[in-house]
Amino acid sequence: RQAKMESLSGVIGFDSFESSDGSVGIVVGGVSLVTSDIRAKTLETFTNTDGQRMIRASGTTDVLAITSGRVHGTLDARDGGLKDLRSSINDLAKNLIDEVNAVHTSGFALDGTTGRAFFLGSSAADIRVNQDLLDNPNSLQVSGSAIARGDNRVAQALSQLGNRPIAALDGQTLGNAYNRIVGRLGEELSSVNQQLADQKVVADLLKGQRDSVSGVSIDEEMADLTRFQRGYQASAKLINTIDELMDTTLSLKR
Repeated sequence: RQAKMESLSGVIGFDSFESSDGSVGIVVGGVSLVTSDIRAKTLETFTNTDGQRMIRASGTTDVLAITSGRVHGTLDARDGGLKDLRSSINDLAKNLIDEVNAVHTSGFALDGTTGRAFFLGSSAADIRVNQDLLDNPNSLQVSGSAIARGDNRVAQALSQLGNRPIAALDGQTLGNAYNRIVGRLGEELSSVNQQLADQKVVADLLKGQRDSVSGVSIDEEMADLTRFQRGYQASAKLINTIDELMDTTLSLKR
């Protein structure tokens, strides 16, 4: 039972209590799931108003407050680091769309038309090149003049966007903003991995201390078995010696 509870604690944090009859109750987020030998409730997932998957106890509507375990880690990563990362990438994509379109829509195609957007979409999830441009490359608006076919001022402006500071990105270029996002992600991953390693050391230390008090040591058991075996062998030898002495004594009387 203890092993099962330890395995459960790795999945989700819970509180336990032992009844007078020796049975154990399990409480998650203030909701009793197990009492004595009765399973009162189960855990289930549902979609909240924001479209996110959350966890609650069966028959209830409130989100469970989960404070530890893999479930907590998954939710914390989704609503914390991954959410911030997604927001940063979407902001970068939106600025890329806006900056490129601002330049491209001001240019002219070979036929003198203008006003087409280069990118469609509004975030990293739906950014895409305008299908009209893919179907007809002559529709690219890279000229600064409707009549000068050799003009390439818009094409040059587009090529220079990567090196131009953008106010919406705190004065950074698109490349620098991307590098900052990747660098911050790497730092956070490194920090989390170090914390995980530290916690593993602490957990192993505490487990070793607990096992030294209540656990079974294979080395100690083997030492006891060897000691008992030697004691048995000594007793057997003593009995054999006494038996031989009795035989010798009885033979002298005859």
